[in-house]
Amino acid sequence: MSNCCFGVAPCGDGSISIAAVDGVDVSVKHFEPAQSDSSSVVKFVGDRASSPRICVASTGAWALGLALALGALPQAEVIIMRPAVVSPTVSAADGDDIALGLARYARRAA
Repeated sequence: MSNCCFGVAPCGDGSISIAAVDGVDVSVKHFEPAQSDSSSVVKFVGDRASSPRICVASTGAWALGLALALGALPQAEVIIMRPAVVSPTVSAADGDDIALGLARYARRAA
């Protein structure tokens, strides 16, 4: 396992988009509304990184609960931030692009 960085953002349809950046490798995963509970997201992140850095979009009531759940992972660093802080173009994008922008921000902040 690696020290992968993640970005987590909601999508308009109720799903959650998670982008993972590990060096030059980038991947995006969607959790459909039925799967988008915090335990699924925590398992996904925990299975892929031993010391994850996770940036969660603060665009809903779910953000704090998810951030607290992710913070329970061993050696996890969790950031909650508005996507507009990363870039105005990121905040106007869809869930995948927001998640990717947040993951790249988490990587730069490392």
